[in-house]
Amino acid sequence: MASAESSYAGWIEILDRLERELAVAVSGGGPTGWAPPEPSGPVPAELRERAERLLDAQRESLDMVLAARLDAARHLNALRAVPDVGLSGRPHYLDVTG
Repeated sequence: MASAESSYAGWIEILDRLERELAVAVSGGGPTGWAPPEPSGPVPAELRERAERLLDAQRESLDMVLAARLDAARHLNALRAVPDVGLSGRPHYLDVTG
């Protein structure tokens, strides 16, 4: 069983890593090759507030990703509404007023 000191140090390392990965994700960075953290026992009371803030930030970033995904889906649907006219050489217009 891990000592309280090694558990605390383990949680500091886990939280530091999760914060770095979140910063990369929200800045538009690419995938980080995420792997779940190694178990380090329960979160020490001194780190609970930091862990909760990080969890809230992760939830907010997930909401942003889901909103971006929905926006992209709307754009794709709009593009699919444009008829495929091929290369006939004639000008084509899309009526977007209706």
